[in-house]
Amino acid sequence: MRSLKAVLGEECVAKLQSSHLFIVGVGGIGCELLKVRPKIGVRRMTILDLDIIEETNLNRQFYFRKSDVKKYKAAVAKEKLMELHPNLEIVALCDSIYNSKYDVAFYEQFDCVIAAIDSNRGRRYVGAMCVKAKVPMVDGGTK
Repeated sequence: MRSLKAVLGEECVAKLQSSHLFIVGVGGIGCELLKVRPKIGVRRMTILDLDIIEETNLNRQFYFRKSDVKKYKAAVAKEKLMELHPNLEIVALCDSIYNSKYDVAFYEQFDCVIAAIDSNRGRRYVGAMCVKAKVPMVDGGTK
C-alpha cells in the first residue's frame, strides 16, 4: 500500500496536517467523517451536534454504545476519538448551529467546513455562513 505522501504529495499532506476542520453533524455521515479524518492526517477538528444519542442510532453510528444513550453525540464522539487518537485536538460543541455565537468570525477560523446535516434548512444556513466567511464547505448531508 502506498503512503499518503506518495499519493497526495508532501505539500498536500502538510496542508491536511495543519488544517482546522469544522464538522457539523455527528450522526451517520458525521461518524464516518470523524473516522476518516485522523487517518488522512487531520489533527484539529471542531465538531458540533445538538442531538443526544438514542437507541435507534446504535445500528448506524458506530462510535456510540448502549451506555452512551441520552448523552450528547458530539461529546461522546470526541471521547471515543481521543481514546483512539490521543494526539488529536478536538473541540466538541453540544449546541445548535443557529446559536448567534457561531457568527462569521467563528467560521473564519476554519480551513474547511463539512456539513453532515440531515436538514435542508441547516445545510442552507451553514452554506450561507461559509459564503460570508469565505470558507469552503463540503456538503455530506442527507435529505
